[in-house]
Amino acid sequence: MGASTCPALKRGAGGFICGYTNKQVNPFNWYCLGDYYSCPVYIAQSRAQPQPQPERKPEVKPAEVKPITVVTQAPPAGDPEDAIISSIQSLIDKLGGEVRNVEDRWREYESYTVKVKGYFDQTSPVISQYLSLLESALSRYRDELKEVELRKEIGTIDSDAYSKLKDELGRKLDKLDGQLRDFKDRYGDLSNRVMNHYRRVITTSESPESARIRMSLAKLDDLLKSGKISKDIYEKLKGDLEKLVQGGSS
Repeated sequence: MGASTCPALKRGAGGFICGYTNKQVNPFNWYCLGDYYSCPVYIAQSRAQPQPQPERKPEVKPAEVKPITVVTQAPPAGDPEDAIISSIQSLIDKLGGEVRNVEDRWREYESYTVKVKGYFDQTSPVISQYLSLLESALSRYRDELKEVELRKEIGTIDSDAYSKLKDELGRKLDKLDGQLRDFKDRYGDLSNRVMNHYRRVITTSESPESARIRMSLAKLDDLLKSGKISKDIYEKLKGDLEKLVQGGSS
């Protein structure tokens, strides 16, 4: 039977029987169906019999967590100077690494400086020759301009031709003169910078050949100062000695 039917209602051979009174009952005319909570028999029976209490589950106490005690053993005490020794060792090791790094960079600097000096010696004659050609062209345009001025004075060309030639020659002169000045300034600056690096390498090189050539350069300077050799001879011999240093360092 459904949940709305009295739990004491039973089906018998002749019909329905109330389980509380053991008598036949018509559930359709009584409280048995749907409203059995209002039945006086059900109410009296409920009061006479205590209702079953819901089963109470025993309380489960959380397991007691005991703190974990970590026992550490202190390292054996060393000498009071050990910390200082360790610090000095670390600093010296780091300094040694930095010095080796500088030495490696210096060797690279020496090698590359010698390489650049070789390229400078190779290209300098070519650059000087090209500059001379530009100077010759500049001189030629100046002479042509003088000739145009002279022809204008003696009346061999008219004003229109004079103006046209003068403007064209003036444009070429301005272009060449500005370009020539720029090339000379840049080439002179690069020459000084190359030689500054190269002299620095020569004076610090550790090879015996470089040391011998440095002594020769010093003697050459003394000869120039004492007037025993001319400036031209000094420059030529100095260039030859520097090339020897370059060959010994490569």
